[in-house]
Amino acid sequence: MKYLSMITAVCSAAMFMVQAAPVPQDVLKAVDEVAVSNGLHPRQPLYLLEQFVPAAAGDAEQRKQLAGALMDAFASDKTSAAGRTIVAQHLAKVAGEAEIQTLRKMKGDAQTMADIRIALNEVAASSIKDAGKPAYLAELKSGIPIQQIAGLAGIAQFYPNDAAEISLQSINSKDSKVSSTAIRTLAKNNPSAFAVAIPAMSKERQLMALTVASEYGITEAGAVAAQLAQSDDADLKSAAVQTLGSIGSAECVAVLVSEGAEDALVQLNAKGVDKAILKIIGSGDAVAKERAINASVMRGIPDMEPVLLKAATDANSNVSAAALKFLGRSGSTAVYPQLTALLGSANSEEVASSLRRIIKRMDDKESCFKPLLKIYGKSGVTDTEQIAVLRCLSSIGGEEPLVLIAQAITSSNKEVNDAAVRALAQWPDPSVMEMLKKMVADKNLSVVHRTL
Repeated sequence: MKYLSMITAVCSAAMFMVQAAPVPQDVLKAVDEVAVSNGLHPRQPLYLLEQFVPAAAGDAEQRKQLAGALMDAFASDKTSAAGRTIVAQHLAKVAGEAEIQTLRKMKGDAQTMADIRIALNEVAASSIKDAGKPAYLAELKSGIPIQQIAGLAGIAQFYPNDAAEISLQSINSKDSKVSSTAIRTLAKNNPSAFAVAIPAMSKERQLMALTVASEYGITEAGAVAAQLAQSDDADLKSAAVQTLGSIGSAECVAVLVSEGAEDALVQLNAKGVDKAILKIIGSGDAVAKERAINASVMRGIPDMEPVLLKAATDANSNVSAAALKFLGRSGSTAVYPQLTALLGSANSEEVASSLRRIIKRMDDKESCFKPLLKIYGKSGVTDTEQIAVLRCLSSIGGEEPLVLIAQAITSSNKEVNDAAVRALAQWPDPSVMEMLKKMVADKNLSVVHRTL
């Protein structure tokens, strides 16, 4: 659920961006929470900023507002050491001339100055002179986290060809801020090496890496994320599933279905995903079929009706019920005759429910009635079929369907009689009022039917 809430927050932010609205309050709150965090937790605001900041950089008004909020957090006395480093990394993506000038004038201890360099590295690279590779390597060997971070940033900025190898050496640093910077640097400079390195990382580093993979869209990490999605660790599983929703390929569909990650399945936009989902509906086990049906409808896969009609006859009642539910909700009126043929089946009640929904979308009520009349009047019609037809008639109304209802009310079969009374009680026009009054006054009727 926590990752679902992340998705909701990010989607909300995206909606605001399309409308060129101010930065959402959720994002501004995330800035404050990240500023006082330990750099690893809480994960939701960290993730939200990682998703929102790069996109906001392309909107002038949002960039300006977000840069101001980040600058305030950077300068606040309440901001933690780890929080300031993360704020600096985000500030580097959106800082304007005002923030750059403020940063250049700021003074502080060695750690603050290192964070200032991080914030300026990307937005004001032309104003920074290369200190030389040996100087950056010396910072990396210093054992002082703030200097190591500055060294990684300098190598990445001026010596990108060496950044991947050096980042790999710093990924498992005991200091989380150094490790986080190394992971990001590696991801930017060598996505393939980044993906290969993830399995050997500690849990906390893997969580960082999965977030970075989502943020940067590193598809090379898809296979590793698929493996972690089957982890026994709940945090890794959730993070990996979320990551697959962003970068997964069609090959990840089976894993996401097996994990019940329908939200992630809906997000996938890689080539062949729809085809992989439809394949599972046709040949997977019952649980997988049901999940794939849900995902297919939520994705809006085109031309689903033939697939759902076939699934509606599945031997597993959960699968057939899922297919019937969606056919009733969004199926075209063209499927009506095929669904009526399923009345009387094991899922007759679900079929009738779907038919009632479709009938409400049909203008020609006569065409609704004819297939039902054919079933009701056929030789050897079963009680189950009669009951299913009667349940549909209240959605149609009119004189001819009412004739069947009147006949069924006198039936000696209690279930058929009950279905007729209930249909009459839900009749869509006032033509049945006199009949209903007589039934209410009939002391021989059951209390339940008189109440209806």
